[in-house]
Amino acid sequence: MNQEEKKILDTHHIFWNGLAKRDLDLRFSVVSPDVTFFGTGQYERAVGIEKYREMNQEGIDQYPDSFIIQILWHNIHIIDNVAWVECDTLWVKNVNEKILKDRIRITTIFKKENDQWWVIHVHGSNPDYRLKEGEHTIDSNIIQRNRELERQVFERTEELEAEKKEVEKQKHLIEEKNKEITSSIQYALRIQTAILLPSRIVKKYLSNSFIVYIPKDIVAGDFYWIETIDDMVLFAACDSTGHGVPGAMVSVVCHNALNRAVREFNLFKPSDILDKTAKIVFESFSKSEDEIKDGMDLSLCVLNTKTKTLEWAGAKNPLWLIKNDEFIETKADKQSIGISEIVEPFTNHTFSLNERDNIYIFSDGFADQFGGDDKNKLNRKRFKELLLSLQLLPMQEQGIALENFFHDFRKDTEQTDDILVMGVKV
Repeated sequence: MNQEEKKILDTHHIFWNGLAKRDLDLRFSVVSPDVTFFGTGQYERAVGIEKYREMNQEGIDQYPDSFIIQILWHNIHIIDNVAWVECDTLWVKNVNEKILKDRIRITTIFKKENDQWWVIHVHGSNPDYRLKEGEHTIDSNIIQRNRELERQVFERTEELEAEKKEVEKQKHLIEEKNKEITSSIQYALRIQTAILLPSRIVKKYLSNSFIVYIPKDIVAGDFYWIETIDDMVLFAACDSTGHGVPGAMVSVVCHNALNRAVREFNLFKPSDILDKTAKIVFESFSKSEDEIKDGMDLSLCVLNTKTKTLEWAGAKNPLWLIKNDEFIETKADKQSIGISEIVEPFTNHTFSLNERDNIYIFSDGFADQFGGDDKNKLNRKRFKELLLSLQLLPMQEQGIALENFFHDFRKDTEQTDDILVMGVKV
């Protein structure tokens, strides 16, 4: 007998000894909450530990005296975490000073959880016969019925084992697919990270600035773009269609289009850059046999660091300036980049700025986030009020305060979209 068989038989002994001693606490110390019982006669069926205990209590109420259960023979079977013990038992009772002996075939099924075997199913029968003095034979009908039960238990156990193997196989396939998907996303992240300037380079060109960048997923559709030409710093907050891997793929196309507009076509005026970028993106997607309605919204600035002149153009996303403590909003053209062939040219705007004026450009993710106690959208109005409340802070601290506010506001609410906010002090 191996160790597991010993554990099972110990549990089997506690279970049936508890019944013989009329000790329900002992008996039910090894019973699963999901136990079921099938029998014949008065106690025919019970499902669940409460019903089964109630049935046991009724039996004790009718016959409170302890008795003897002798196990004449037993067989034990184990398949993984399921086991069953079939045995022939002799129940010896003293009823009205008369010794009664019942011979009963019982099958007890166990399941293993946390290294403990628990009784999960009991199949027995009230005696269809009573042994006479010196009789040791078993009724053939009882033998046939129990053999049928044994066959059913064995077949069901084989079915469960096959189902378990299939579940494990599917689990393994899913895990492998998840690894492949995660690897692909991580590779997409490496590509996207390569097109985003690191913070030390950003600080070199825009020393008094912040960028709040919080992707909804590992990779994002939002991206920031920075280029320098002589005394001019070109920077943009871009919001590509979608988020996650699809958004990241679109962002690479749009980032490349911006680079080409400036580096290949030598354009420095924001409206001209947007016109050319829109054309490049539209032509890139129009080559597909499928109709692609992808592109981006963005807010593009060209700041001359010597003259303090700012030129700006926007595709759906605005420009916010705080100039001499006055809030100024300039609305963008109501057309996106690349969604469709642009008919109207983008509008160029020029501003003369002073030192300590603040420039803010952003995607729509921050204002569209749901959260707070009321779980409502933050919206542009509250976003504007938040920025105004931070004006006494240095630019870097404004960025930290915005990021902290976002996480406190969102709490356990799902992030709605990618987040991108850029702030620059002249």
